[in-house]
Amino acid sequence: MRRLFFCSVAIGVQLSGGTLWAACSQNGQLGGGTVICSGTISDSYMAEHANITVRIERGAVLKAGRDDAAIEFEDDPGTLEMKGALQAEGDAIRAGDDFTLVNEGSISAVGDGVNISGRDDASLTNTGVIRTGGRAVHMDDVEDAGGTGHVLMNTGHIISIRNEAVEGGNGNRVVNAAGALIQGYDDALQLGESAVIENHGVIRSVGMPGEPQDAIDLDSGRIVNGAGGQIISDLDAAIDFDASSIASLIDNAGEIRGVTGIMVETHASAANIAVQEVINQAGGVIAGRGGVALLLGAGEDRLVNHAGGIITGSVLMGGDADRVVLEGSIAGTFGGKRAVIDGGAGADHVVLSAYSFDQITDVALMRDGFVLSLDNGTGAADIALRNWESFDLAGTVYSAQEIAALAPQRAPLTAGLLLLVLGFGGMGLIRGRRHLGAVATVARGALARATLGLQSASRTGA
Repeated sequence: MRRLFFCSVAIGVQLSGGTLWAACSQNGQLGGGTVICSGTISDSYMAEHANITVRIERGAVLKAGRDDAAIEFEDDPGTLEMKGALQAEGDAIRAGDDFTLVNEGSISAVGDGVNISGRDDASLTNTGVIRTGGRAVHMDDVEDAGGTGHVLMNTGHIISIRNEAVEGGNGNRVVNAAGALIQGYDDALQLGESAVIENHGVIRSVGMPGEPQDAIDLDSGRIVNGAGGQIISDLDAAIDFDASSIASLIDNAGEIRGVTGIMVETHASAANIAVQEVINQAGGVIAGRGGVALLLGAGEDRLVNHAGGIITGSVLMGGDADRVVLEGSIAGTFGGKRAVIDGGAGADHVVLSAYSFDQITDVALMRDGFVLSLDNGTGAADIALRNWESFDLAGTVYSAQEIAALAPQRAPLTAGLLLLVLGFGGMGLIRGRRHLGAVATVARGALARATLGLQSASRTGA
């Protein structure tokens, strides 16, 4: 390993056009200065003092074995400007608190690409490629120490072929720009509490057969997935919230897609009990290939699906008083075939802002709920609702019992009528009874609508 001591080191060959360095050279004094690495170097490099900037020039290649990191900063803070290439059989970079990385080149490692685990407040900017067998960026805590305040800005590619692409601690911020990629064989992005994630590119877990993983795995935080952004898990959830009591927000205008779209940990021993708020903007897609788009748990969760937003799969809101707001008209069956919106336990509330009470065309009862058929002039729509206590239709609130009262009731066939039908041999009368039953059903439905319509008028007039 080449170590940087307090004296200035100059290793190179003077040519008429300038200096071509065949190793790393420092310009500056103890505790500061810039180290420039050029050419092909088969050695690792350690900066032993604070405030050192190491620059790997464009075209330079630094190769290191498995025992030492290719570049290591022993003291804080340090800066690495990468325009060339690092190739490491172990970790490529190890650094401490307040580390700054600007990577325009390529970093490849059998171990971790950037290892700042247990450290705080790093600033990492990647416009190049980081590709590793270990974690591409490892900025988690170590035994609950460090791992906080890191910022990662990615406009390039960050890829782990056997592990997490990015693993961080609490209070980390990750921005993945349009055209950028964060891809893990395990979780693509794993963070702790109060994470801030902004994605306009692709965040993807390609999966671990037998142990599928998530695109984003976090405890809590704020996720903004912009138009064109993709958060995808090939084998598990696109977004998975672990145990936490801190509220979280997802604002989606892109694509969130996995076996489950968005889920929280619901196991009693490690349940997420916080509020989850999910906003699906126009053009946004939240889809669960396994049949569940959202699987939420305890906490007063909120889902707002704006007009033009698409949700494919069931929505299971979990316990406590939840609220779902569906804006705009529904195209066909909400969520797709066999999908249901389930409020779970608690006093749950649904808002169907594009539909009024008199635009309910049918109600089919099912266990703990019903399927509403709706038509506001834009086309017939169906939505299956289970375990909801109140419904806002065009600004007027109705109870579940009032909506259920619109369901057709089957007229019982009394014993006397049955004997009469049998006595006459009665096929013609059976046909007549069917007709009369249908008339009675329509009449009952009309009566229920009229009654509730008067109640609605009374409410809105009050």
